[in-house]
Amino acid sequence: MSINKNNVPQEIVQAFAQRHGITDLVWGAFGTAALRFPEGIEICLEEARTNGKLFVYLELGSLPAGEARIACLERLLQLNCLEQGTSCGTLAIDEATDTVLLQAGLPLCDLSVPSLEQAMAALLLHRPRLAASLHEQDDSVQEKKKAPSTAARLGWPRMSLGTAA
Repeated sequence: MSINKNNVPQEIVQAFAQRHGITDLVWGAFGTAALRFPEGIEICLEEARTNGKLFVYLELGSLPAGEARIACLERLLQLNCLEQGTSCGTLAIDEATDTVLLQAGLPLCDLSVPSLEQAMAALLLHRPRLAASLHEQDDSVQEKKKAPSTAARLGWPRMSLGTAA
């Protein structure tokens, strides 16, 4: 199949749908498509031409209210750190719906049906754990200053900025 560089996402999504026998997956006028699974989970695809990416994302749930919201936002940031907690993408908030999203940005220049399938599979695999993890309350009180930074946990040597002589 020959891919037109101006229609990369649309053609890849069409090839993906054809490969999996999905007849009603269509690319919308606003550069979006969605795939709903029987369990009710929906994976959305959205082209961001200015970023040169196709974003694949799904909802993890709504942000809670009150103090639980702050704890959830802190956890979201912790999980996003170097993608260590997400293992496959980035967590974000859709401000229009107040929903937490798990997303992966796929560069259009490397987009293929297999890369789209891999991204979808990774998001679906990690969704249950991340949805549960976002709403966990950490009851242990720890001084955050005592926790080593990410670089320290990796065993990197200490560096200092010096002045040129």
